[in-house]
Formats: sequence, C-alpha cells, structure tokens
Amino acid sequence: MRDRFWSYDRDRGWVVRQRPTSLCPKCGSLAVRVARRAVDRLYSLIRPVRRYQCSAQECRWIGNLVGEIGEPQAKATVWAVPFVAGVFAVTAIGLALFMFVF
Repeated sequence: MRDRFWSYDRDRGWVVRQRPTSLCPKCGSLAVRVARRAVDRLYSLIRPVRRYQCSAQECRWIGNLVGEIGEPQAKATVWAVPFVAGVFAVTAIGLALFMFVF
C-alpha cells in the first residue's frame, strides 16, 4: 500500500490520494526515485527531470525521466532560462574584458 497516502485538502479535509507511479522505460517494471546528480539539477533549470532506478533485479536501469509541464517544479523553473542566459552573458563579457585588458 505504498502507492496511497494521506493528504490534507482545504475543501475536503484529510483524503487518501494515489501516488503517481513511474515505470522503467526499458522493462516496464516499477521505477523508484533516487537522488539526482549535480548535472541533473542544472538541467532541471531548463527542463524538469527526475532521476529513477528500476526496481527489477535483472534490469537495474537508472536514468532521468522528464517531469510533466504542469507540475509545480516546472512552473518554478520559468525564471531559470533568462537567469542562466544572463549569467552566461555576464561571464562572457567579463572574460572578454579581462582578455582585452591583460
């Protein structure tokens, strides 16, 4: 019963919700979430991804699956693309000025 959990809803009070499950793209077994790497976190600034590992002993696939666009994490990353582009531009201009001066 790990796929069900209690959640509080302001309108309905405490309700039982169904936990979304992810399947392994290689064998179709249940995939469980694992900790993301630093590169996955950077990539998530542009497109939300989550890292999963297959629970089947014979498969053991591990990789990223793309999150849904309507998820809160995806909505929070809207600011990230202009921010990363701005940091990149400032760094490039700073390096160009440094090379010009020295």
